[in-house]
Amino acid sequence: MKLFLYEMKKLLWGQKGIFLIVLFLIVKIVVSFNQTIPDNHLSPTQEGILKQYLQELSGELTEGKIDYIVGEEQAILQASKLLTEAQTDYSEGKISVEEFYALLDEHSAITERESAFNVLKNKYLYASGDTENRYLVYSQGWNGLICAQDVDFVMLLLLIILLVPVFAKEYEGKTFQLIFPTKRGRVSLAGAKILSVFFIVLIIGILFSAAEYLSFSIRYGLPDGNFPIQSLPYFSASPYNLTLFGAFAVMSAIRLLGYFVFAGVIILLSVAFKKYLPSMFVSAAIVLIPYILFKDATNVYRLPFLTGLFTAKGYLLGEGSVSALNNEDVWVQYAVDIVSRSELLIFIIGFLLFALILIAGTILIYTMAGRRVFARRGK
Repeated sequence: MKLFLYEMKKLLWGQKGIFLIVLFLIVKIVVSFNQTIPDNHLSPTQEGILKQYLQELSGELTEGKIDYIVGEEQAILQASKLLTEAQTDYSEGKISVEEFYALLDEHSAITERESAFNVLKNKYLYASGDTENRYLVYSQGWNGLICAQDVDFVMLLLLIILLVPVFAKEYEGKTFQLIFPTKRGRVSLAGAKILSVFFIVLIIGILFSAAEYLSFSIRYGLPDGNFPIQSLPYFSASPYNLTLFGAFAVMSAIRLLGYFVFAGVIILLSVAFKKYLPSMFVSAAIVLIPYILFKDATNVYRLPFLTGLFTAKGYLLGEGSVSALNNEDVWVQYAVDIVSRSELLIFIIGFLLFALILIAGTILIYTMAGRRVFARRGK
């Protein structure tokens, strides 16, 4: 325990880890607040009207809500018709200016709701396809939080900068020749370093997920987190009985698994290369190459790449037709057949085993390096 606490102190204070974490956490919050997400193409006024609609109608679709939506549609159509007739009558001189403006004031308040109502109607038509699993929900924030998420390069860059020096610093500074104790001590030291690394990754992962959630909640709102995940068209085919918040929690856990595996890769590379730059370069390449090659492909979730874990959302899609963003930030429909429940379980177990292999490899290389040091000293 003392060795673990010492390594934690060295990582957080000796390597200025606490400063880096705070700095990158601020960057994460700024990025989340300024992230472009799919919108309803409504003006702020119309967006406010849509929110008012959904404050009254959110939840499971009922007969009463259907009657309200149908009645509202008829009212808007009737008001629009009366305004058109008023404009015609005024242009033909059948009514005075005062009468025209009186009719305009009477009916324009209703027709101004048309754009927001059209979005509401689309939500109603989608929910009516499966009323048990699709609820009416104000989804702007949820679309950004769990549908439009991509690889968090802020987090990955922080992990590379923070974790590479844990082992590489001793090699580049030649201090590893002084600190290697007995074989048993070398294993304990390596274990303490690795334990401190994974504990820090856990804390950072939780902090980044919380910052992301709070940022979207403050900027867009994240209401009705207890609604089914199928309430979002993007997850219309999902086979999982998850709520919106539950889906975010599961995705955060999957991404955290990805960060654990990536941390294992980083420390293994650092003890293998024994230098900063090669370790950082190869760590970055392991993320960037699959990301560039498979950015718009579902294969990223079927192949054993960390990129799939870093985005996570694809594992919850299931089979069928879903809505997704294309390159022009427009929602389009496309067929998916990503990963089944059993395949997802196999992937998780496989990545956990891979993480253990990375840990074992790191300890083995680290202790063998210490053995060679003592061999040169004639021990």
